[in-house]
Order: sequence, then structure tokens, then C-alpha cells
Amino acid sequence: MNWLNIPVSQVRAPEYAGAEPVQRATWLNLLVHCCDQENGGLISGCGGWKCRRWQQTCLVTLDEVKEDSELWTWEGDDVRVMFYPTDKEAEVRAKREAGAAGGRSSGRARRARKKANEAQPPEVLQAPREGEPPNSFERKGKEEKGIGIEGKGKEVRPALPESLGKLWSLCPAKGRERSAKKKVATAWRNLKPQPEIEAVTEALKQWIASDEWTRENGRFVPALDRWLRDRKFDIEPEPQSDHRKEKQAAEFAEDLDMNTLQL
Repeated sequence: MNWLNIPVSQVRAPEYAGAEPVQRATWLNLLVHCCDQENGGLISGCGGWKCRRWQQTCLVTLDEVKEDSELWTWEGDDVRVMFYPTDKEAEVRAKREAGAAGGRSSGRARRARKKANEAQPPEVLQAPREGEPPNSFERKGKEEKGIGIEGKGKEVRPALPESLGKLWSLCPAKGRERSAKKKVATAWRNLKPQPEIEAVTEALKQWIASDEWTRENGRFVPALDRWLRDRKFDIEPEPQSDHRKEKQAAEFAEDLDMNTLQL
């Protein structure tokens, strides 16, 4: 178990309340070790451990664990730790076994589907019907409803609607590199309430010319889908400062001079 849940009733119990501070700390370290090992609260065969082994394994000393305490007891060469959460251990083990069983079942299903697909015969090319051009072969089983995925007959949808495609093209290169068309479409569908695409386009133009997006060659341009999810189109960005415009104009003039010199 990766956690330790100690109910308040346990730290109010007489065994804990009557223990010395060092004994409480020793019990806590022993309990953490047992939860990590999921050993049911029993440290088996530890009677012959040296002090170094106790320090490395349970973070306690031999003298500390040898003290008489109601928070743990010696049973021969074993140590029984009080208040161990056996019910939580059983719950964790059951969930782990259920997850493993589900994974095995899923793996078997995937292998069965793969085997079935490999066993299917390849698609047969039919000869052209009378009156059709010689090269008009059709794949057997393919439906004639619009554009379909091969062998499935399902309509192929474009990656982005035309309106979002314009938004994608307008976005700076950094915003497209950090995003994907599928993510943009999903972010747009999840917008509630959904804005007008014209208003979002105009907002994007303002952000493209903003001080934040023009800094350091677009270093701070976010992914387009994130920009949509955060509804940044509802926020008016700070315009590009006059100082930055002058700097960019100077850089452009310098580049122009360099190109002239090269010519």
C-alpha cells in the first residue's frame, strides 16, 4: 500500500495515549513498514536482526523495538504491530487482482480481434460492368455512400470544419506546433456557451498583434486548443507597445541594410 490511513480513534486509544513519545514514533515506523510490505501487520523472522538491519528496514533501533509496549508485541521471533489496517489491505489486494484480470481479459480480446482480422481474406477486385470504363474497378463490399473508409463504408470527416480551418491557418506557427487539429475541434465543441466564430477570429487577430505574443519570436504563444479552452478570446490582450514597434522597425531596417550590402 502506498498510503497510511490512521483513524482518529487509534490515536485516542489507551495503548497510544499511554505510550512514550519515542514508543509512538517507533510504532509509526513499524506500521509504515508493514503497510509497505502488506504483511498483515506481522514482521516475520525479525528476532535475529541486528540494530543496523532494523535501522535500514524500519528506521528504528534494536533497543527501541525491544522495549515493552502495548503498540507492538513480540511473538517468538516475530513482531505483531497494533492497529494494522487489515481491511484496507484486503481492499487494495482485491482491486489490484480485479485490475490485473481486466487487463488479461482486454489483452485476450485484442489478440482475438487481431487473429480474426488476419484470418479474413483480402478484398476481391470485381471486373467492370458492361458499359463502364476499363479502369473502373470497385472493391467488393465497399458501400457507394459518399467517401468511405476502405471496407467500412463510413463517411470520412475532415479534420477541421472550414471555419475552424481558417482559425487554424491564422494562428501563429508556435500555436499550431503546440496543438493539433483534433484537439482544436474537441476544444471548440466543448465551449459552453459556444461563441461566434467571427468574434473568435477577430480576438485571435488582436492576440497575434499583442505584446505577449510578439515577444521573443512568439515564445509565449500557447497551443491553439488551450487558448480556446481558457476562453482567451473573451479577454482583450495588451497591445504591442510603441517601444517594441520601434525596436522591430529598427531590426527590420537593419536586416534590410544587411541585405543591401550583400547585394
